[in-house]
Amino acid sequence: MFGILSNKKKDWIKITSKDESFEIMFPSKTKKQHAGFFADDNKSTGTNIYTSNKNSSFYQLSVTRLMTPYRGSANEFLETALNTFIVDIHEGKLIKSNFRQFKKFPTLDFAISTTNNMRGKGMIISNGNLLYCLCYIFTNENQKDYQRFINSFKII
Repeated sequence: MFGILSNKKKDWIKITSKDESFEIMFPSKTKKQHAGFFADDNKSTGTNIYTSNKNSSFYQLSVTRLMTPYRGSANEFLETALNTFIVDIHEGKLIKSNFRQFKKFPTLDFAISTTNNMRGKGMIISNGNLLYCLCYIFTNENQKDYQRFINSFKII
């Protein structure tokens, strides 16, 4: 189940997915796309990508469902996920990364550079068979909006 709730406070929009166990705020209308070999049935392996734009900034949450939870090192898994994400960004390069806990979940914070003098930052979170990747891509960073985006994310 996927729901959208408009928040009158500066037009940020709350997105909730009970099937994917998250809640987050985006700064504008959000688009959802599904990538995977199977139908978007919230049971099969695949990725749902939620995107939003504000000014010249791009906000994204991708939620990847795995068939089973990863059994190896959480740090190794998050690093592999980050490297895959960077490859998907045309000429993306890792600037820095840092392992930590988000709430009780293993997390990897990152900063990247992209083509056209754009930069990005975000975090990847492992939650059993769900992997969340929050990313903010920008030319002129708005730290307040980034913090609002990141801090609004909840695993429910």
